[in-house]
Formats: sequence, C-alpha cells, structure tokens
Amino acid sequence: MPPRPQAVAEQYARALLDVLHSRPERERSRVEEEVGALAGALREAPLLRSFLGSPVVEAEAKRKALARACPDAEQVTQRLIEVLLKRGRADLLPEIQAAYERLRDEQQGILVAEVSSAVPLGREAQERCAEALRRSSGRQVRLTPSVDPALIGGVRTRIGSQVFDGSVRARLDLLRRRLVGE
Repeated sequence: MPPRPQAVAEQYARALLDVLHSRPERERSRVEEEVGALAGALREAPLLRSFLGSPVVEAEAKRKALARACPDAEQVTQRLIEVLLKRGRADLLPEIQAAYERLRDEQQGILVAEVSSAVPLGREAQERCAEALRRSSGRQVRLTPSVDPALIGGVRTRIGSQVFDGSVRARLDLLRRRLVGE
C-alpha cells in the first residue's frame, strides 16, 4: 500500500523545516514566501497541478515551467523543487506548504485557531478574538478566518479538535432541542 499523500507531504515539510532551522531569518522568510506562492499557484491552477503530477510529462519540461515561475528563487527553494520533480511529487507542494506551516507553528508554540463567522470579520474583530484566545491559552495565536453564512451570527472557533460554538445557529439548535425535549 503506497503512503498517503499527507504523510509524504509531512515528511518533506519536516525536511524543509530542518533545513531552514539554521538559516538566517531573511532567507527563511523568503523561502517560505516562495514556497507559499508556488503552492498558491498550484491550488488556483488545477491544470498546472495536473501538468506537474502527470507521469507523461517529462521532468525537464516540468523543471523549465517551474524555473520560469520563480527564476530568482533561493537555493533552498530551487533544491526543494528539484527533489520534488525528481521524485514525481511536485504536485504535492500545496500539501507540503500547509504541513510546513503547521509544523513550524507547533514548533514555535503558536496556537492556530480557525474562526468562522456569518460575515467577514474586520481587522479589529480579528485582533480582539486573537487577544481573547491568547489570554485564555497563554500562547501566541494565529487566526484563520472563514465565512459560513449558515452560522447566522456570532462565531465558531476550532482549535485542533476542540470547537467553541458561539454562533446564533448553535443557540437556535440548543433552544430547539430544549423545546422538543431531546
């Protein structure tokens, strides 16, 4: 049974984290930006992702396409791309980037909180939410906001497997269960 793409992505992410650990902050930031930009391009362009994942397309054609996309990339970024192309894994770059960010945040003790609201939260509301989570957890917090109109109002926060649901939808569901006697 072949390894799951997520497990493979995590292995590459761990290796990237190890390589970048001893690099200067400026280089580390630049590599993170480059990998993020490439991963974003693959997320938004399914044809590019198919092209990179296709066993029919020669590795040299894939290398040239990626070299055109990031001609002035840091050596670490170029090496990562080379390794991924050589092993036929370049299409996993979005998963690798997501795993890298998760592992980096974990290593730095940053708590990642997914905050869903019925309408987009403004900058000030996001800052208040992050500050409240920081105070209650005692850790630095990175918010990942999303919009879910089904919530009607309020927010739902997910931190790992814990969910704190302060949405109007959750309150209405609770009221309905009490009235019905569930």
